[in-house]
Amino acid sequence: MLTSNNFKNGKLIIKENKTDKLQNRDVNSIIVELVKDYAIATGLKSNDKLFDRLSVRAVQKALKIVIDYLNLDNISTHSFRKRYAVGIYEHNSNNVELVKEMLNHSSIATTQRYIRVSQQAINQASKEVCDIV
Repeated sequence: MLTSNNFKNGKLIIKENKTDKLQNRDVNSIIVELVKDYAIATGLKSNDKLFDRLSVRAVQKALKIVIDYLNLDNISTHSFRKRYAVGIYEHNSNNVELVKEMLNHSSIATTQRYIRVSQQAINQASKEVCDIV
């Protein structure tokens, strides 16, 4: 359950339901302000759920609208999570340990499945093998 109380001193502090692990992460100040503004505008108390009426199915339906608008195929909430993982990996010097922590995975093996190397990357590496040797 995410509440405005989970945002303190520029951090998101929450216990993950699936793993029961405590998350304590810095959050972009713009996000913190947006959450505060939303809570004030909707009259939420600090312990009220931020997204009380937002079910998994509601998120999936909203995502479907965006996917259709962008004319994309085969996109799900889980594939967005995987894309996030790949983005973190690629923009942080291929640091798989960082991605593991960001996703709160218990093993590197799980994270590696998320950041599968693309065929394009394999082909590029094959072409450049002579440059390395």
